[in-house]
Formats: sequence, C-alpha cells, structure tokens
Amino acid sequence: MNILASGNRILSVKSSNDGIGWNEQYRERSEEFVNTIHATTTHAYSLCKFIFLCAIQDGASFDIASYINKEFFSEELLSLVNYRRGCVDVATAWKRALISQYIKRYLDCTSYIRPGLKYAQQSSGIKNL
Repeated sequence: MNILASGNRILSVKSSNDGIGWNEQYRERSEEFVNTIHATTTHAYSLCKFIFLCAIQDGASFDIASYINKEFFSEELLSLVNYRRGCVDVATAWKRALISQYIKRYLDCTSYIRPGLKYAQQSSGIKNL
C-alpha cells in the first residue's frame, strides 16, 4: 500500500539539533535516540559481514545469495535490539536460525549491548525499504 500521493517524495534533512531549532525539553531524548539508531545501524552492517564471512568459512556450501534480501536484513537488524518477538513463518525462522548461530559470538567480540526499542519491528521494515 502506497501512502504517498503521486509525485510526493520523502526528504531527509541532516542537521544538528541546534540548526533546526529543536525544542530544548526534547533535545536530550532526541540525541539519545539518534545515537542509539546510529549505533544499531552501524552494528547491523558489521553483523551482516560477520555472519556472511563466518558462514562461508564454516561451510563451502553456504548459499549467500539466498540471504541477500530485505527480509534477512530486517531480521538481522532486529537481532541487535531487544523487542518482543512473536510467532513467525518458516522462512523467517530459517533466517533467524542463521543469525542465531553467530549473534552471541558477535556480541561477545564487540561488547555491543542491545538497546530496547518498542517498535523495532515496524522500524526495521522501513529501514530496509
């Protein structure tokens, strides 16, 4: 479902909180959120490389092409945050199985601590569009 009218575009604006006149009462919380998302996104790229390199090293029969898709990257991003996980279909469980083989080792190597994000599932879908 496309919620944008024909011709509309999504615009990203990069600026400091000072530059766009943020309300001071929300500034600290806003900066904390931006830092959390930045760190999580950075680790998502690193974890992806870590998983693929480890899986290739562990077995020559690893089919990397079957994991290069939006759904895998969404699950991989979600593995880096604490959120309430529900029941999933077989395809998602298959993706989670690969991630779960390597996530603990990645977290141990990087000392990354998973932040809690209440609406992480919705955000991961948007992030990987």
